[in-house]
Amino acid sequence: QAHRRPAPSVRAALLLAARGTVTSLNDVSDGLASEAWEIAEASGVTLALRDSDLPRSGSMAAYANSCGVNPLEWMLYGGEDYVLLGTIAAADAEPAKAELAEAGLPMFIIGEVEAGGAGVELLRDLDGGSGRSGGGTGRYEVLREQIAKRGYNHFGN
Repeated sequence: QAHRRPAPSVRAALLLAARGTVTSLNDVSDGLASEAWEIAEASGVTLALRDSDLPRSGSMAAYANSCGVNPLEWMLYGGEDYVLLGTIAAADAEPAKAELAEAGLPMFIIGEVEAGGAGVELLRDLDGGSGRSGGGTGRYEVLREQIAKRGYNHFGN
């Protein structure tokens, strides 16, 4: 349904823009990876996306699994989602999420912006997402993977 009858996130964009703390905002119509790379390159930063915080649609994941496809492949490189990806001042992320929730609109905090060269990385918990590997020290190990710079291309093969 979301693919056939997309509902652009105009209301969410207007609420976020009014806050004055959003520094980038892009729709994910060509895929999360593609749009994240656009933001990273335009801003000269690294976007570190946490695999465990990426919202997963149960129906999409079930269908991907039935097709023998890792759902993460479609999440990163699929398209036509028409949701927003952006960056916001860290101090305002939770208050913005609360305001959108009051308006009945979802907001997911899926990563951080890091100084450095332009890039997009996926952070995976090596302990399966519990955040508690490392012998009870309260630290957890994370694997950082470079995300390929690709997505849906209207003019590709």
